[in-house]
Amino acid sequence: MEGEPIDPVNLLYVILDRAEGIVPKSLNKLSNAYAKFSWRNDDDIRSIVHLESNDPIWDEAFYFGPVFAEDKLGVEIRDKKLVSLFGANSKALGSCTIPLKEFVEAGPGLHKKSFDLESKGDECGCLYLEFFIREVTDARVLGNLKNMQRGALQLASTNEVRMGLFNDVMNPEGRKSPRPYTGR
Repeated sequence: MEGEPIDPVNLLYVILDRAEGIVPKSLNKLSNAYAKFSWRNDDDIRSIVHLESNDPIWDEAFYFGPVFAEDKLGVEIRDKKLVSLFGANSKALGSCTIPLKEFVEAGPGLHKKSFDLESKGDECGCLYLEFFIREVTDARVLGNLKNMQRGALQLASTNEVRMGLFNDVMNPEGRKSPRPYTGR
């Protein structure tokens, strides 16, 4: 049974694919890279740490909720210090701010794009992301998705995001929708 029709709402899922050419700031010339996302008032959305690589491959999916053309997504790549003598447990390696207007206006679907990372005005690598915009027009579906927390999804769900197989959205047979990944 379908819910009440509503004005379309676009939902944002992001797949953190990989980064290339990260310039490390450690003596061993390798980074323990992770991504930290800034979304509206939330800056505590983080990826897993990818140990000892300047070309990390995360393939990790994140759910951000309703998205509008004026929204921006900040991404900062950081180097996690496993041992620290001075209290700092990570260093910024590079960042970018992504206006989401292009993806919202392109409409529902999967949009892939790369972004230059910068640190203090210098290029310091490239970040590859996939943006999945899902249009929801059913109040019941939107209600179910509002209960889903923003943040990382289980790693196995990246293919579900790419295929758009979400419970009650594109797969009415009742497959489980992605659940937030809490294994940090």
